[in-house]
Amino acid sequence: MFVAVMAALAASPVAGAAPGLAVGAVENALMWNTGETVAAARHLGLRTMAVTLEWEPRDSDLEPAQIDGLTSAVVGAGDIRIVLGIHNNWQRTPVDAAARQQYCTFAANALRRFPQINDIIVWNEPNVGYFWRPQFDENGASAAPRGYFELASQCYDVLHSVRPGVNVVGPVNSHWGNDNPNAFSNVTHSPPRFIRELGSVYRASGRTRPLFDTLGHHPYPRSSDEPPSTKHTDPAVISIGDTDRMVAVMQEAFGGTAQRTPQEGLPIWYLETGYQTTVPAEKAAAYDGGFENWPGPVPDVAAGTAVDQAKQLTDSIRLMYCQAHVEAIFNFLLRDEREMAGWQSGVFWADGSPKGSLGAYRSVISEVNEGKVNCGTVPGAPGVAPVAPRLPSVARGAASSSGSGAGAGAAAGAAGGGADPKAARSVTKLTYQGATQAAFGKLRLRVQLTRGAIATTDGLGARQLTFVVGDDTYLTTTNAAGVAAVTPSPPTRPGSHRVTIRFRGDELSLGTGARVAVQVVNTPGRVASTKRLRLSKTLEAGFSARSDGKTARGTLTLRKRGGVQSVRIDALGVVGVSGTAWLGGTDGRNRYDINVKRLGRTRVELQIWQNNVPLHRPVALPAKQLLISSS
Repeated sequence: MFVAVMAALAASPVAGAAPGLAVGAVENALMWNTGETVAAARHLGLRTMAVTLEWEPRDSDLEPAQIDGLTSAVVGAGDIRIVLGIHNNWQRTPVDAAARQQYCTFAANALRRFPQINDIIVWNEPNVGYFWRPQFDENGASAAPRGYFELASQCYDVLHSVRPGVNVVGPVNSHWGNDNPNAFSNVTHSPPRFIRELGSVYRASGRTRPLFDTLGHHPYPRSSDEPPSTKHTDPAVISIGDTDRMVAVMQEAFGGTAQRTPQEGLPIWYLETGYQTTVPAEKAAAYDGGFENWPGPVPDVAAGTAVDQAKQLTDSIRLMYCQAHVEAIFNFLLRDEREMAGWQSGVFWADGSPKGSLGAYRSVISEVNEGKVNCGTVPGAPGVAPVAPRLPSVARGAASSSGSGAGAGAAAGAAGGGADPKAARSVTKLTYQGATQAAFGKLRLRVQLTRGAIATTDGLGARQLTFVVGDDTYLTTTNAAGVAAVTPSPPTRPGSHRVTIRFRGDELSLGTGARVAVQVVNTPGRVASTKRLRLSKTLEAGFSARSDGKTARGTLTLRKRGGVQSVRIDALGVVGVSGTAWLGGTDGRNRYDINVKRLGRTRVELQIWQNNVPLHRPVALPAKQLLISSS
C-alpha cells in the first residue's frame, strides 16, 4: 500500500522552498526504500532528511551495505539536503584514543565518498546512558561531557581538514536528564548541566577552535499532548518552548570563547521531535500490540478543538519558524514503527497509508516554505503569550520527607489558567498503598497523591514522582486519579529495602514525600531447563535453581562464541501456578536476571538480562523445555 500511496503523491506539486526554517524528517527508509520515501518528502515539501549509520568499534570506513544505502539516498534525494548522523549505543562509546580516531576517520571517509553530504552529526544524545557511558565516574563526578569533548574536538578538526566548509553538528542532547549518578537504569545529565560541564572542559582545555558549527538538540515534549509553547518550570528540561533557556545556557557555557553561541550566530537545529498517535482499531493489525513508550499519545485528527497530531505539528512548526536562532526542525520518522514500544509519530501509519494529519503537516510546511507564517498569532512566539499548559508544569522545588509539604513558599510561576504567581500552593499528601512484603519479581510500589483539606485529586494527573529503592531510581507520573505505581525491573533483590518517594511540587501543589520499608523474599519452588536452550545465533543457556522460601541456590550457564560462563543464582520467585518466574544471580562482576512466563499450555517465553541490558530478544519455547514448580 505504501508504494501505491507514494506513487500517487509523487504526482502532486511541491511547495516552493524559501529562506527561513527548514522542515525535515528523520527516516532511514531513505536508504532502502528510496523512491517511495523521496516521493513522500517531495509531496510534503520537506527540504532536508536525516539518516543514521551505526558505527562499530574498529571500523574506520563504511561497510559495503552502508555505502550502497547512502548512494541510493543521495542519488534519489536530488536537491533534498541529507544530514548524516553516526552513532551506536553505549556499548560502542568511543571513549579511548584509538576508538575516537576510528570514529572520526569513519566520518571523514563518509565525507570523502559523498560530496553531496555536508552535514555530519557527531554522536547522539551523549547526555543519556543508553548512548554514552560512563555518564559519571565511580565517585559520582561528571564524565560524559569530558568524553564527548574529546570526541567532538578531534572530529571537528579531522572533518574540517577533509572539507573546510563542512557543517559539524553537536552535541545533540536529549531534552531531559536526571543528573543522578546512582539512578537505576536511566543515568543521565540534564541538557543544561551537560552544556555547562562541556563549556567548563572546553575553557580549561585552552582550545581555540570550535566543537561544532551547528547546535543540535532533541526537544521532545514531556508528553505528546503537551502544547508546544509550554515553558517548563523544571530547569532540567529543554523542549520546544524552552529555546530561550538553551540560548542562555549556551551563552553561560561558551560566551567569549572560540565556540560561537546562538547570540553570536550559531544556528540551532532541532533534529528529533514528534507527537505520537493512538492507533485506531482498524489499523491495529499493522502494529505488534505492545505497550506505548511515551505519555499522552493523541489522535491523528480529532473533532473540534481537541488536541491531535495535526494541531501539535502545526503549532510546533509555526513556533519554530518564529523563534530566533532555530534554522531547522525534523520530525522523527515519516512512517510509524510497527513496534508499539517504538515511535508512532509519523504522518503515515505502519501499513503505509496516510494519517489524517498528513494534510495539515503538508499545509504548514508550505506556509513555512513560502514565508507566510504570521508570528503575531503564534502561541509562544516572541511577543505572544504562551498557551497555558492543560496541566500545570512540574516545578523543581524541594520535596519534604514528611507526609505533607511545608515551607516551600509561593509558586515559581503562574499556573495554567492565569493563577496569581504569588498565591500559596495547596498542601499535598502522599499516601503509600503498595505492598510492604512481596515475592522476588512481584514487588509493586503504589502511592496516592491528594491535595488540600478535602483530599482532592483534581489537577494531580500527569505529575512526576521519583521512587528511590536503594541505589535504584525510577521516574513515573500519576494517572488522572493521582495514583503513581512502579514495578522495579529487573526485580529488587531479596532483602529489606528502604523506599523513598518524592513529589517535587508544582505551581498548585507543595512538594511532599514519604519513606517506607519493604521486604522482598524468595518463594518456595524450582525452575530448570530440561535441555540446552538456543536463544540467538550466538547464545545458548541452561539453568537450574531451587528455593525453600528463604534461600535460593542454582546455576545459570551461558554458552557464547568464545566460551562458557557460569552465573550463581541467589534469587528465585515463582508466582503460584501461573508459571511466571524470576531468577537472579551474579558472576561476581555482573548482575543477571531471567524471566520465564507462560504463553499458554504449550509455550513459554524466556528472556535474560545482563546489567539491565537484554542479551537477546524474548524467545518463545515449548513448555516441555522448562520445569516450573511452586513447591
